[in-house]
Amino acid sequence: MRMSFEECLATFHKFESELTFEDIPEHTCGQIQLIGKDRGSFYFIIENGKMTVYSGEYKTRQILYIFTPTMLERILNGVIDPVYAYTTGKFQMLGDLALGRTVLTKFVKAKN
Repeated sequence: MRMSFEECLATFHKFESELTFEDIPEHTCGQIQLIGKDRGSFYFIIENGKMTVYSGEYKTRQILYIFTPTMLERILNGVIDPVYAYTTGKFQMLGDLALGRTVLTKFVKAKN
């Protein structure tokens, strides 16, 4: 089953209360851009070890992830390894790649 944009956004809103980010630099901003049929964007800001998610785009982000909703769902559910998916072009990650990998790993661990 393919996640809709609203389901993807709801998943990340759930992460707001489930995850802590003490090991992530202050004021880290990332954006998730979903492409394809059910497209949309939302972004997150990490401050004081907590993440807040907003609809829309954030221009001065450190990380930009570009997924199809299906690929995001497969990565979050542990069906496909995020490093493998990135290196084989299943999704794009632009900006600070080390930081992007660290944050994405937290999302994957929280979902599983």
